[in-house]
Amino acid sequence: MAEHYPNIVRQIDAAGHDIGYHSYYHRLPKNQTKIEFEKDLKKGLAILENITGKKVVYYRAPNFSLKNKWMLDSREYQMIYFHPNDFDINVPTPNELGFVRNKLNTIGTSSVLPKLEKLTNHFSFISISQALEQIKLEELERVGY
Repeated sequence: MAEHYPNIVRQIDAAGHDIGYHSYYHRLPKNQTKIEFEKDLKKGLAILENITGKKVVYYRAPNFSLKNKWMLDSREYQMIYFHPNDFDINVPTPNELGFVRNKLNTIGTSSVLPKLEKLTNHFSFISISQALEQIKLEELERVGY
């Protein structure tokens, strides 16, 4: 998407939002070899970094699928994020997306707000940027390929 709409990425970046990477081909890393994963990672990161002129430090795997032993392991903190449509009980379901994608886009939308309220009553939240300021990056294990 960034490759086709670089001006939108620039606008998002200029508005002060953090730019993260989700993948180029949207293939599940758990089904990729290290070499395939690294190729996807390098290709997409290069595009985003070329557009913004900044190093991209955020990544979320498609379907949260970083599950192979050679990938990142669990940490003391958890990250939660939402798509805007996660809160829309009337999210559009265009025929072009097909039945399965439309169904996946609408599952659970009616219960998201109560779940979010419960989470905010029990846990404190900070932005990703704030979390990075608190983490001692030099003490984190480095992941190699």
